[in-house]
Amino acid sequence: MSETVPVPEPPGLPFLGNITEIDQEFPLGSMMALADKYGEIYRLRFPGRSIVMVSTRALVNETCDEKRFKKSVNQALSQIRNGVHDGLFTARMGEENWGIAHRVLMPAFGPLSIRGMFDEMHDIASQLALKWARYGPESPIAVTDDFTRLALDTLALCSMGFRFNSYYSPVLHPFIEAMGDFLVEAGNMSRRLPLPSFVYGARDHKFASDIDVLRGTAREVLESRRAAAAAGGETGGETGGRRRDLLTAMLEGVDPKTGSKMTDESIMDNLITFLIAGHETTSGLLSFAFYQLLKHPDAYRRAQREVDAVVGKGPIAVDHLARLPYLTGVLRETLRVNATIPVFTVEAFEDTLLAGKYPVRAGETILNLLAKSHLDPAVFGEDAGEFRPERMMDDNFNRITAEFPNCWKPFGNGMRACIGRPFAWQEALLVMTMLLQNFNFVLDPGYRFAIKQTLTIKPKDMHMRAILRDGLTPTSLERRLAGLAGLAEPDKEAKSNKTVSSSSSSSSSSSSASSSSSSPSTGKPLTILYGSNSGTCEALAQRVASDAASHGFRAAKIDCLDSANGSLPTDQPVVIITASYEGQPPDNAGHFVAWLEGQDGAEDGAGAGAGDGATAAPLKDVSYAVFGCGHRDWVQTFHRIPKLVDAALERLGARRLADVGLTDASSGEVFSDFESWEDDVLWPALTSKYETTPMTPTKTKTTMTTTGTENGGGSSSSSSNNNSNNNNKTKGLDVVISNPRTSTLRQDVREATVTNTATLTGSGGSAGEPPNETTETTETTETTETTETTETTETTETTETTETTKSTKKHIEIRIPDDMTYTAGDYLAVLPINPRESVHRAMRRFHLARDAHLSIKTDGPTSLPVDTSVPAHDLLGSYIELSQPATRRNLLALAEYAVSEDIKAELGRLATTDAYGDEISGKRVSVLDLLERHPSIDLPIGVFLSMMPPMRVRQYSISSSPMANPNKVTLTFSVLKEPSLSGQGPYIGVASSYLDSLAEGDSLHVAIRPSHAAFSLPADAERTPMICVAAGTGLAPFRGFIQERAAMIEAGRVLAPALLFFGCRSPEHDDLYRAELDAWEGLGAVSVRRAYSRAPERSEGCRHAQDRMWRDRGELVDLWRRGAKAYVCGSRAVAEAARETIIRIKVEMERAKGADADEGDVKDWFEALRNIRYVTDVFD
Repeated sequence: MSETVPVPEPPGLPFLGNITEIDQEFPLGSMMALADKYGEIYRLRFPGRSIVMVSTRALVNETCDEKRFKKSVNQALSQIRNGVHDGLFTARMGEENWGIAHRVLMPAFGPLSIRGMFDEMHDIASQLALKWARYGPESPIAVTDDFTRLALDTLALCSMGFRFNSYYSPVLHPFIEAMGDFLVEAGNMSRRLPLPSFVYGARDHKFASDIDVLRGTAREVLESRRAAAAAGGETGGETGGRRRDLLTAMLEGVDPKTGSKMTDESIMDNLITFLIAGHETTSGLLSFAFYQLLKHPDAYRRAQREVDAVVGKGPIAVDHLARLPYLTGVLRETLRVNATIPVFTVEAFEDTLLAGKYPVRAGETILNLLAKSHLDPAVFGEDAGEFRPERMMDDNFNRITAEFPNCWKPFGNGMRACIGRPFAWQEALLVMTMLLQNFNFVLDPGYRFAIKQTLTIKPKDMHMRAILRDGLTPTSLERRLAGLAGLAEPDKEAKSNKTVSSSSSSSSSSSSASSSSSSPSTGKPLTILYGSNSGTCEALAQRVASDAASHGFRAAKIDCLDSANGSLPTDQPVVIITASYEGQPPDNAGHFVAWLEGQDGAEDGAGAGAGDGATAAPLKDVSYAVFGCGHRDWVQTFHRIPKLVDAALERLGARRLADVGLTDASSGEVFSDFESWEDDVLWPALTSKYETTPMTPTKTKTTMTTTGTENGGGSSSSSSNNNSNNNNKTKGLDVVISNPRTSTLRQDVREATVTNTATLTGSGGSAGEPPNETTETTETTETTETTETTETTETTETTETTETTKSTKKHIEIRIPDDMTYTAGDYLAVLPINPRESVHRAMRRFHLARDAHLSIKTDGPTSLPVDTSVPAHDLLGSYIELSQPATRRNLLALAEYAVSEDIKAELGRLATTDAYGDEISGKRVSVLDLLERHPSIDLPIGVFLSMMPPMRVRQYSISSSPMANPNKVTLTFSVLKEPSLSGQGPYIGVASSYLDSLAEGDSLHVAIRPSHAAFSLPADAERTPMICVAAGTGLAPFRGFIQERAAMIEAGRVLAPALLFFGCRSPEHDDLYRAELDAWEGLGAVSVRRAYSRAPERSEGCRHAQDRMWRDRGELVDLWRRGAKAYVCGSRAVAEAARETIIRIKVEMERAKGADADEGDVKDWFEALRNIRYVTDVFD
């Protein structure tokens, strides 16, 4: 007899058990987190019952054995039975009505019946497409809401000939509202605390009322069909014919086994069941599918090209759907990664053992957690969590499901599997095909993925924009969907849209949400497109828009590159500003880049906007200029995306207006390089080409009027008192100073609360002691963009060998909103506030009282608050980057306002290339520094504000694990305050000083940003060892990894080894988290190998992490041979040292085997491992 092993379970509370372990709003998230912690199986206990959760394919496969297990009607389904009784989805095993209904309805879901529903499915899908077309390309669409209406209307029409007309009524049908409330309350009832019934009296009354509405509507439909049949011998066909739908089958069908017909009550039960179960799952599938495609541009492009190849530009026919293997793979992969019904429950007929060792009782609920088993690395590999539709295409799908039975179970199991699967599949394929054929889509830029859970799951609050393709308008789309002739003749609306397009078209003058509503209406129109993850390139795009008027242009459109996917204007110049992220496009540029890469000059539809079909130069009428950001550390992919865009546009026939501009973010001269490109390259080229005239001074003149002085006196003007002729000077913003107090909130991040802070460095035994009850994150550096275009605005301890002073390292714990989730290794984006010292310097320089307010007025786009009174302290502290190095344009503008000729000459000298790099950029001299050096410069505050780039977020590696506390993250950061290179006081880090200023109870604005997909814990933690290398605050993400591993071990899991090489100064100063790491080492979560740069005698003679790697290379090699994954977090110097050490070890290994190891070959071997088995997170 096999030795039994107790099922792991978290400790519970008396009487309540594990109720507190489950999030009432998102229970699936709690279940998945517990599976991560406890492994393949665990048990939860609740008052009067227990549930066993299984999360691997092997255990799910075992529970799908219908000889040992049967469907279990769980708590939520039990509550739904109040409304639908023993319908197909909620019946218990052996209930007679289920058997009758199942046998009667199976033929109605046969292939011919489903095929016959195509026209009505097409009808409802067309309503959705036309609604989105009429919204226009700039309107955000509530995706899940509209897909819910689509699925419900389709089910009602196809199954019972009933129209809810959801797209034509301003209010929802009472049935729809009642159904939504009913499902929510059923879920709530399943999780209620065992309190007296009067506590829930009002909610129970509403629940009963909702059931009355559901059953009343179903009864009306049933009686109406019967009345129609009695009156005319028909059964409700819209064209007067006899309907052969599901309702007809239920009314007329006879069970072949018992000879019985379905009762009226059973018919109503199942009508409601179809509407509930069918609409929820299909709408969720479609919503998740579009989310995944929008996050994976290559998959999106491949799916769309398949649709174009199979369907073309004509109407969709039912036969097309069988010829879409990739789109079928998209739907299958979506249901694997985001199964809309993420669990199903069974129970054993008798006491049994799972996996031959875990005892479960007869009748005990077993919950199959598909949200985990569908991601089982034993089946789908180390990239199981990634979205790859090709893995689910027919051949591979058939192989996987044969080799690993029950690895894909989105439709349930066996005889209780979803009877409506063929219906849902045809509907989903049709809708995906129709939408991809006629639209391109852009995900809302502020959307952060989250899941809403009711009976099923859906993306929460997902919005996207729909942009018509192929020069279509709503009118011509309507003709296309109807299959009417004359499609080749564009209507008047289409003729007015001067774009060249192969996959989308929008009016070339449409403004994006990011455009200023008050943009000037005169001047040559200009389209400005950006690709940016964290705001730098978007800020540069805003800068072009601001400067346009002074060169005779106006920004007609400022938007992300994806908004121009397949559609570029031909009647105006296009300026593109984009970054690269490890050689990949920014999140909001991926679809545009994929479109360019997919064009070959003869692609389907290319040049359709010109009306001549495919041409050798599909973009021949487009004029463009490109500016790119990059980071030299990514040598092999440096500026890959901007260069690709520039070259691809030229290859496709577009006309380059100006040479591509490029900047290296590591130099700290992004804004200066950009302004130089604007002034010396872009604007001269554009003004010469289009012969524009700068707009009149009255349109751009900016002044500052003071309505209250620091001493409370009368009004005064501070706009250029030193020169009576200001028309030719650099213009700023019109700023009014006033005294009312207001506040402005930032919207791109959310409010969080500090719960604890501590200093980690010190003398004696205090170094590295963590505060109580914390989960920490270390500041790997402050950055605005974390990869190739990283703009580091302050540096931390980059390596233990380069510090000249002992930096203070601090710990801060932050409570994030309950619905904000993260995983170990992610980043926390922090929106900082400028140091108080810097703000006070600016207030003094512009003679502003501490309670002064500013009111900004401008005709052009700006990232500053306009037409409202804002405290000067808030504006200077929260909205602009005061410490940003001055640009060459800034220097020349200051010279315009200088009185002294000597100062003018000096500023002009500093603007020259050599002097600027050495004396301004290299020493990080800001405009404020220069104003303090030269107090005679009477610069208006409006001009000063127009010079400043907007405040940007900084990203920090999270050093905690959600297993410790899912609602808290921590940062461990170096406080940057050191003598400035400019010689003007200290250089104070913006974000680190801001975090240092916070205390328990303070609020701040943050957001979670995902790390690179490869920089995460191995999917198979039991079998994949880890090798981690860090120096100083680079320990951040590894603390999170190790904390998570410790939680897993404490829960009973056995993990593969983990080795950490950590470099710091000394045990007394900065041996971070020493006590905590020692405890985790005792658990077996990690083995730590330290290197002390100031005390090598206490670290086996090793000064640096790479030295310790070489010394302990035997263990490192052993783990590598066992399939280890290596991670490095630190500065460029740390990453390069780790790389060289690994190459050195590899050469030694090869020579030990007698091989002729060539270092070049070894380097090639190493590069092939990047982002697969070797992952870095580099900062400076």
